[in-house]
Amino acid sequence: MTNKASRHIAPAKKIINYNYDHTTFIILAAAIGKRMKTYGPKALLEYQPEFTVLDHELQTIYEVYPQADILLVIGFEYEKFLLYKSKYPSIRLIYNPNYSTTNTLYSTQLGVQASIGNKIVVLHGDLMFSEESIAGLTERGSRITVCDTINKESVGVVSHNSIATNISYGLETQWGQITYFTNKEYQLLLQLVQNDKDSRRLFLYEAIKYIINHGGKFRIHNPEGIQIYDIDSHKDLEYVKGLL
Repeated sequence: MTNKASRHIAPAKKIINYNYDHTTFIILAAAIGKRMKTYGPKALLEYQPEFTVLDHELQTIYEVYPQADILLVIGFEYEKFLLYKSKYPSIRLIYNPNYSTTNTLYSTQLGVQASIGNKIVVLHGDLMFSEESIAGLTERGSRITVCDTINKESVGVVSHNSIATNISYGLETQWGQITYFTNKEYQLLLQLVQNDKDSRRLFLYEAIKYIINHGGKFRIHNPEGIQIYDIDSHKDLEYVKGLL
């Protein structure tokens, strides 16, 4: 049976004529968001009337990377995301039918399968961030953002000489949940997501840890002006207002 979403959402293997030099941004917005105190996808919380967290992400990316190839991986309540195709015609929507039983690496896998070239930025769909947070991100090899505005209970990063050496919970410096993969790090990510069992059970940060443990190097991205906020509720949005 054809999936009911297939008439509206671009297949993962569709060939589109983009410039191969452009970076693909993969926004992960498929999850249910169990921590959120209001019902519905966190990416669709309204920052301002008719302007959501997702609107903010898309507009900030296009402001810094006007030619970006953007993939939005959706699942839970996917119908609510369909209007974004008319608001932002150049984005591509990728449906994760297993959103309730898989973790973020599986959504990343779907995005990688649809990406063009070998340069990708993967970010969570519930983030508010400044332009400085992504400016220059793709200039010098693979990079991982760190930011002290992220919730202290989130995943953290350890680094030495500006190179990430570990990523895990319980670390002092917080991961900004925006990561750039290219060169060796991109190839190691490809190897990992080819194992469907691993891609279904792992989170993205665990994939980054795997890459680091297998010789990959992520340079720390923490420029002046970086601000990244993880949005779980309307209360978080109220806090962010006036900061960005």
